[in-house]
Amino acid sequence: MTAIIFDFDGPLVDSYPAHMQYMSDKGRQLGVNVRLPERFKEFSFPIGNLFRTAGFPEAHIKELVLDYFTRFPEEYTLPLVEGIPEMLIKLEEADIQLGIVTSNVALTVRKALGQYWDLFSIILTSDEFKLKEDALRHALHFFKRRYGFVWEKYNLQRKTPYVADELRDHQVAEIIGMPFIGVPWGWQITREHTGFKVVRDVSELTDLLLNWRRTLGVD
Repeated sequence: MTAIIFDFDGPLVDSYPAHMQYMSDKGRQLGVNVRLPERFKEFSFPIGNLFRTAGFPEAHIKELVLDYFTRFPEEYTLPLVEGIPEMLIKLEEADIQLGIVTSNVALTVRKALGQYWDLFSIILTSDEFKLKEDALRHALHFFKRRYGFVWEKYNLQRKTPYVADELRDHQVAEIIGMPFIGVPWGWQITREHTGFKVVRDVSELTDLLLNWRRTLGVD
């Protein structure tokens, strides 16, 4: 009786190269000298912040955000992080329920996940929820309905982790009362961050999640 919720950009897909290419392409189109930092950890979502950090004038931000959500999913590819497909299959075989809560749009998520889309019991995007806190609460309620009395008996809301890569994700998880697992191959969190669990790599994440059930006492 275990559920795990993932963020999408960073933990599951390597979205940085595609975003930087998109920024470069838009900069050329608009005649903007785009500033792409050497270290992508300098960037953070939501998408409007990425445009500002890259040096786009505030007057263009609104139209860029609209363009991003319509053109980016169709024209740019987000590869799955190495080792993630194997991890997802192992988790599914272990009868662990999987969910996604992301600020991205469903079209992008479906395209990137491909055949692995069906491994997730629930996928919530910015198409349904503008705030991650609301989406995470909805996902937890979904699993509560699925598990019924077991959810209440073992207080699984406080034992269902959110796997993500930004500090704002950790803040939201804390507000809700969820465990948080940070990944250092994403957009912001590094191995040097403290105050929450940060895994070294996908292999450690896989082992941690496969053994998560044992920490709950709900076999």
